[in-house]
Amino acid sequence: MSAFLFALLLVFIILAIVAWPAWGHTQDRWPYTRGGRYRYYPSAGAIVAALLVILLFWVLAPPMAV
Repeated sequence: MSAFLFALLLVFIILAIVAWPAWGHTQDRWPYTRGGRYRYYPSAGAIVAALLVILLFWVLAPPMAV
């Protein structure tokens, strides 16, 4: 289970990097063409998901398992 969660964490981190609006492949696609903070939503969502995996399975779960 921990190997799966580690792989999922890596996927979320890679997705956060790839979805960043400064990359050339994201400039002409939705939601990056809209102004404002909409451009950062895909990357921010991946970062939030990665932080949830870290918080729920590596910070909170081990103390609760004891």
